[in-house]
Formats: sequence, C-alpha cells, structure tokens
Amino acid sequence: MLAKKELKETATLVFVIRDTDDGGKEMLLINKKRGLGAGLWNAPGGHVEEGETPVQAGLREFKEETLAEADCVERVGILDFYMPDRDDFSMRVFVFRADEIIGEPMETEEALPQWFRIECLPWGDMWVDDRIWLPHVIKGRHVEGSFTMIEGNITECKVTWT
Repeated sequence: MLAKKELKETATLVFVIRDTDDGGKEMLLINKKRGLGAGLWNAPGGHVEEGETPVQAGLREFKEETLAEADCVERVGILDFYMPDRDDFSMRVFVFRADEIIGEPMETEEALPQWFRIECLPWGDMWVDDRIWLPHVIKGRHVEGSFTMIEGNITECKVTWT
C-alpha cells in the first residue's frame, strides 16, 4: 500500500455473496441512511470499537444494520482511504466475505438492505472505488489497496490482488 500518514479510523465491510436457485449469484448491499456514504449502496459494516477485533466489529455492525447474522466470514481485503478534503480523514477498512447469513435482512434506522444479482449491481450509486477492487472480491480474490479521494473522486490509487 502507499505510504501515507497514520490512519485515523479502522472500519469493516462484510460482503455476502450467495448462490441463487437458478445458478447465479447475488450480493447483499445496504443503502446507508446516515453518516459517511449516506444515500450510497455498500456492504454492511462500520467502525471498529475499542477492544474489538475487525472480525468482531464486522459481525456486530452487520447485525446492527441488517438484523441478520453473517456466517463464516473470511477476510478478503484491506483498503486504506485518505480524504484530505474531509478534515484530512483517513481510514483502514478490513473487507470480509461470507457465503450465507442467518435470518432475513430487514430495514433498520441505519440502512435498507437489498439483494442484487451480481450482474445488476448498482455501480452508479456506489462508491467510485468499488468499481476498481470489488470485482476481484466477487471473483474470490484477495485485495489490498490505497485510495486518495477528493470530493468523491479518486485522485490516486494502487490496488493489488491475489
């Protein structure tokens, strides 16, 4: 990853990608109602609180935002974000993937969950960086990346995958 100053926040994203009855795949996304990314589609997730591991935070945030539980998460990425136009905001995001959930996702005060067929993801209403790294996660790869964003636009990025 690109060498930058210390990251101020640590957060998580939990992508659930499951098989459909017709042989396809679908992904659970949430439409954020408040906070960073409000109005955009993204995976459930959020900040790691003191004393939590990223896995614990991801599972907690997933449940808070969907009222369902992610099952058997696997870490599939680490992404660093720098936003100098947001009071020099910076964040490391641990990306997890699960194949199934326990319970049905339901709307909460924070988010509206919805399943999308993989071929019909709402890319135009997602973070612009998702178009760069998320296709690799969908294909089962692990990603590492660093993004500098100003006013929602990428000004610098580096992404690797295995």
